[in-house]
Amino acid sequence: MEQYYFIGKKSAVTAEIIKILEKKGISYECVDEGRYGIYDVSQKRVDEIIAQGKRPYFVGITSVRKGVVNVLDYKVNCAHSALLSVAVDCGETLSDWQNLVLANDEDAYNKYPYSVNQMAELVRMGYSKRAIEKVRAYDRTQSGVSPEEERAAELCLEKMTMQNQLRIVKDLPHEKFRTITDRLFWLQDVQNVVIFTTQGSLLYAGFGDIAFSMFKRFGGINSYAFWEGTYKDVDEQNRIIRLLSQASRKKVQGGLL
Repeated sequence: MEQYYFIGKKSAVTAEIIKILEKKGISYECVDEGRYGIYDVSQKRVDEIIAQGKRPYFVGITSVRKGVVNVLDYKVNCAHSALLSVAVDCGETLSDWQNLVLANDEDAYNKYPYSVNQMAELVRMGYSKRAIEKVRAYDRTQSGVSPEEERAAELCLEKMTMQNQLRIVKDLPHEKFRTITDRLFWLQDVQNVVIFTTQGSLLYAGFGDIAFSMFKRFGGINSYAFWEGTYKDVDEQNRIIRLLSQASRKKVQGGLL
């Protein structure tokens, strides 16, 4: 039975999967992200593909429909990423570049808006700073970050300040936080940064106890070691900075930073 791929979630892994499918002449179609980050394919479309004698493969999309093969994102209970799964299924050998993309693929259970855990893992694996920056930039581009958004992040970092080892980034005109945290990876022994956007949203990435404390006080989203929230005005922004700075000073005095 001929394979047919439905592909969701824009990323470096997805881009390399598409290259393999095009090289092998395997048909596919990309699925747009819907509400709440859901990628959906209609039952009618799946039936059409099956009727053509093709087996639907879902990449970056989960389905319980009969006859569909789910190529899952990498997870702790799965031995490999979707890129490796597709390469094996298609009888393709990964290039050195694709192996770097594969190494950069993050555990789907631990992928957060700011995560730099995989960058640390790439360092431990022996990849150079140049290679790591290249694959992270590629991943951001494939995920939809524009050159203008990258430049805006660089401009914000030029104006970055620091209090008690808390790095403070203001006026980011978008919420592509990895444009900041990926760059800061090389400057921080321990991640401890707050990023404010011009839309009134913010991200704190650093210590789990600090993130949870801010979440309890201001609400928002909290998981692992980050807190996403909002601020109303400059006064509230300054209050948040003051609280995070005070909490960071305790970490400094405790010898963690």
